[in-house]
Amino acid sequence: MLPELSSIQRNPETRNAWIDYSTTDAHATWLLRERLEQLLRQKPWVGSLTMFDLYNTYLCPFAQCLADMERAGIMVDVKNRLPAAEAAAVQDRKDAERIFLYVVILPAPSVCTRPAHVCAPAHARARRTPRHVQRVGNHVLPRCCAHECGQWHSKSTLPVCTV
Repeated sequence: MLPELSSIQRNPETRNAWIDYSTTDAHATWLLRERLEQLLRQKPWVGSLTMFDLYNTYLCPFAQCLADMERAGIMVDVKNRLPAAEAAAVQDRKDAERIFLYVVILPAPSVCTRPAHVCAPAHARARRTPRHVQRVGNHVLPRCCAHECGQWHSKSTLPVCTV
């Protein structure tokens, strides 16, 4: 466990190391800021404006607003909002797990009746056209495996191939 910051700063044994760290950190932060400004000024935004203008016009005030909100504290309706957010997160995780199983994990040979029971390689999935995809929740899935059975699978049957 780290000691309190004030004790590191005030302790004669650690003060010089703290000063070295702090000055190095400040210098590195300044160099990073200078480089990012340079890169943002090179990227066009709207008309003659650059991404640095966007940053100063919108992102800096927004960051200040967020900092003010954090400093003041934000009341969250935990009783009503948290359960809904948790339910949505659980459902999103289930959808992601199904997609992972469907796209990455090999289907079980006992359920696939075709000899090739491997999922299509990533490059083959990437080439598929929109007519070869289906939405599951907010996610898009390719047709069944490498079998090209052409069947759509519901959430409840993923990743099983029924051909």
